[in-house]
Amino acid sequence: MFVGELMCLLLYVINRKFINKPTESQLTAEKLQNFNPLLVSIPAMCDIMCSTLMFIALTMCAASVYQMLRGFIVVITAFMSVIFLGRKQYAHHWTSLFTIVAGVALVGIVSVNASKSHGGDEETSTTGIVILMAAMAFGGAMMIVEEKILKGNVLDPLYVVGFEGFWGCCVFAILLPIFQQVKCEGALCHNGQLEDSVAAYNEARAHPIIFLQCLA
Repeated sequence: MFVGELMCLLLYVINRKFINKPTESQLTAEKLQNFNPLLVSIPAMCDIMCSTLMFIALTMCAASVYQMLRGFIVVITAFMSVIFLGRKQYAHHWTSLFTIVAGVALVGIVSVNASKSHGGDEETSTTGIVILMAAMAFGGAMMIVEEKILKGNVLDPLYVVGFEGFWGCCVFAILLPIFQQVKCEGALCHNGQLEDSVAAYNEARAHPIIFLQCLA
């Protein structure tokens, strides 16, 4: 994902140099704007935490339940927008949020009880649901932070997305070699390691459909 976002930075440079060259007035406005691209690293970190926790939760939840509970991000984002952005929620908003909370709670409770009663290949645990809710919290934080730091700035979307991919790639360039050395067992581990990038690449090459699943 972050590699794909990083490619947007290349497209941004190509667009600026060869296709839509900025005028002198645009360059002056950009200098006065003085946006620090390091700020984009904050939503990138939130994105990393969200994606990581979501994949961990997926090993503890049935796929159908996992997809349903992801809708809770709407509720988290709405509450964060009230607290941090000063947004006002109206009656129809609160009605929708209450409906989502009720639906998510119903799905979560029923799935956990069904797993305890019947078991099966796809069990849903309370821990998995809690981890998924934490992931949604990071996902909501990412959206709020992006709006907060980009408010009042007129920036090329390719520029912003490209730098988010850049910071994400920087973090994974540090973390992946470390995770390769961590030995573990269980559903989160592959070949006895917390991360095995070589095995992941070989599996993806042997089964190209995996790439399409990742894009989805």
